[in-house]
Amino acid sequence: MRLAPLRSLLLGGLALCALTLLAFSNSFTAGFALDNQLLILGDPRLHQAGAQTIKDILQHTYWWPNGESGLYRPLTTLSYLFNYAILGNETHAGGYHVVNLLLHEGNVLLVFALALRLVRRFWTALLIASIWAVHPVLTESVTNIAGRSDLLAAMAVLSGFLLYLKSAETRDWRRVACLAGLAVVTAVGAFSKESAVMLPAVIIAYEIVWWKKRSALVWGCLATVLPITAMLWQRSAVLAASLPAEFPFVDNPITGADFWTGRLTAIKVLARYLWLTICPLKLSADYSYAEIPLAHGSLEDWIAWIA
Repeated sequence: MRLAPLRSLLLGGLALCALTLLAFSNSFTAGFALDNQLLILGDPRLHQAGAQTIKDILQHTYWWPNGESGLYRPLTTLSYLFNYAILGNETHAGGYHVVNLLLHEGNVLLVFALALRLVRRFWTALLIASIWAVHPVLTESVTNIAGRSDLLAAMAVLSGFLLYLKSAETRDWRRVACLAGLAVVTAVGAFSKESAVMLPAVIIAYEIVWWKKRSALVWGCLATVLPITAMLWQRSAVLAASLPAEFPFVDNPITGADFWTGRLTAIKVLARYLWLTICPLKLSADYSYAEIPLAHGSLEDWIAWIA
């Protein structure tokens, strides 16, 4: 089916941006809640931009120097530095929330473009992007400043998938350009949050369902695996030079459980997230002690494991 004319696409994009702004405009007055107190206000690396600052961010973990959690997200921390020292937002939360909103609007437009390419129906694509724009499960990612890592990882996966689809349709230097862009956005996502490493799996899953370009799959996987490998290598080096990760029992009861109970509880949490995506009636920004009970073989546990 022929795609909508350019004017319709522009109006659709503007409507999506307006809808997103309307839904999240009240986030601008939110302060530095929960993790933001330490990650932004309590991180001395963000107070002044410079070569030493960037070196400290690249050579230390996400929560350094306030603690260790086994996380390595230097590009997310660099984005906080951009707000704090470059834009001069410092302890004024409004500027951080504006950047989060702009990232989310960019992701909404990427979903719109991706849906147009896959379903090739304007109104269907607009509906899909509208749901993404205002879905309740994305609230924490947008309104909580520290949720920026989710936004950056999502942007990498969405734009990377679009670049892969484009590379499968082009030849010569244009394919090389698309694959190079795919490698770059994969690196951005992987160094922003660990969940961005799912991009190769998304590409493989797409080709399993719609098998078209065997050579494109090989090059696409290569373009994503190389930067992910670089991230894992750098991450392992940084974690090896850091203190052991600290996971208080009150923050994560799984740390006090035996091996199988911990793993089965983690699987149950995945099913819980899937259910919240479908039916987001009860949401919380803090899933610490007693919010999610350890798995013990109840009917709810079995339903989660089967799902």
